[in-house]
Amino acid sequence: MFHSIFKAKTFKRGLSLCFFFALCLILNACKEEKLAKYVFFFIGDGASYAQRRLTELANAEKMFINTLPIQGSMTTAAVQSNLPDNAAAAGALASGKQVEESMISMLGKDLPAVPLITSVAAQNGYTVGILTDTALDDAVAASFYAHSPKKQNYYDIAVQAKDSGISLMIGQAFKRPKSFKKEDLKDVLRAGGYKQISSVTQKEQLPSGKVITAFRKIPFAIDAKASSPSLALFVEKAIEKFRQEKGFVLITIAGKMNQAAQMHDTAALMREMDSFDLAVKKAYDFYRERPQETLIVVAGTVETGGMTLGINNSADLNIDVLKNQKTSAESFKTVINRFRKRRQVGASLEDFMPQIEKNFGLLRLSKEQKKELTAQAKKEDEAAKQKLAMNLTAAELSELREAYRYSMTDTTKRPKTEAYLNKYGKYDPLQMAPMRILARRAGVGYSTFGQTAVPIPVSAVGNGAFFFMGSYPQTALFEKILRAMGLPLPAVTPHEPAPQTTTPVTPTASDSTTSPVPATDAKKAA
Repeated sequence: MFHSIFKAKTFKRGLSLCFFFALCLILNACKEEKLAKYVFFFIGDGASYAQRRLTELANAEKMFINTLPIQGSMTTAAVQSNLPDNAAAAGALASGKQVEESMISMLGKDLPAVPLITSVAAQNGYTVGILTDTALDDAVAASFYAHSPKKQNYYDIAVQAKDSGISLMIGQAFKRPKSFKKEDLKDVLRAGGYKQISSVTQKEQLPSGKVITAFRKIPFAIDAKASSPSLALFVEKAIEKFRQEKGFVLITIAGKMNQAAQMHDTAALMREMDSFDLAVKKAYDFYRERPQETLIVVAGTVETGGMTLGINNSADLNIDVLKNQKTSAESFKTVINRFRKRRQVGASLEDFMPQIEKNFGLLRLSKEQKKELTAQAKKEDEAAKQKLAMNLTAAELSELREAYRYSMTDTTKRPKTEAYLNKYGKYDPLQMAPMRILARRAGVGYSTFGQTAVPIPVSAVGNGAFFFMGSYPQTALFEKILRAMGLPLPAVTPHEPAPQTTTPVTPTASDSTTSPVPATDAKKAA
């Protein structure tokens, strides 16, 4: 009996010890929980659901970002409007606050600057980089390293890079490198310890230390050559430079898609979306190496253009027609300006038609040409069918004639009516007309040259990706990313509103810190 009691006590003591050691192991595991050490934050400026869907239709496959395992949605707003400009939207992402429109990460003109996610990361030992395909002092990029009451204060914005804690900046050159009676920007940045270079290629390595790479010009993807700079290249170079860092945050901004959306340049916009998607894939390659420590978040600023897929009671979409466009609206404007300077007295639309045909595939066929092509088409000649399909209707030809007439008129003498501005905005009429015709044939329409209140999709994968499930305000991304990194929110000053806290999301079995491989990449992973 004594032996039995002894055995029972020994068993209980052993059980208690096992429980104690198990508890220690659990607590130790919690203490050593891995957080997001390598954070990629991708921002598609001006793009929302319609832009993603259009690109998928054009490519006949899902965008890579739409295959990421976590998909959420965020609403946008500024202090004074539910239709923020991209400066206010970027400020919300960078600071976690609703900021003023046309300002750079400021709550108001006379209010103190708010902490930025980049500065919080840098102060906590993370190496930080900003990559963009537009100017380094454009509103979206600037919102992540500067504060300014006016987004046009380019010099005053750019000099703030010196004390920003940013280790790497790659993009298009600063817009205002000099200012009256002030030190040249290059000297200010040199004093801040930056090595400044004008380009980098696939084969080159970025210098050690703090670097600013400012390209003279970064073309639209539709205009790019094989050797042209791109967001994908920038992400590759940044990863190459930061690979040995203990932790980094990389902000990557696709700004040209917003420019294309403003100009209703549908074909160029699709190519920019492709370029953006490819850049995310480069980050995903890194994630696959270190899935337990990497977080990728793909979001945006604000939807631009009010894109509609399906207009005028269309029975279907014909996205393939947009492939006839060979150049961006920006490049086509150069063609128009050159023609305007060299045109002869009495020149007409017919003299400019070869450029429209070359760049947009739109044709003005004579009766004889149509008759001949029709005969060839009946014999199943596909080239003839395509030419007939691209022949301009009488209404489209009239639209081009009107645009040509306005375009060849001095800008000061063009109409200022609401109808004219709704049709052409601030752009050259002849620049807009061919793109509008192609978009209409594709079944794509636009409601504005500005911003809309359409929610923005958020996609994520990696450690902490589950934070980005559901629907939330744009300002919440600031907190979500910091939580994923295990960093505290900055203290609230008396002038700031309290941060918008979000309801914690409890991860399920399918939402592990190592998120599943997207379907499109499953075979490669296997």
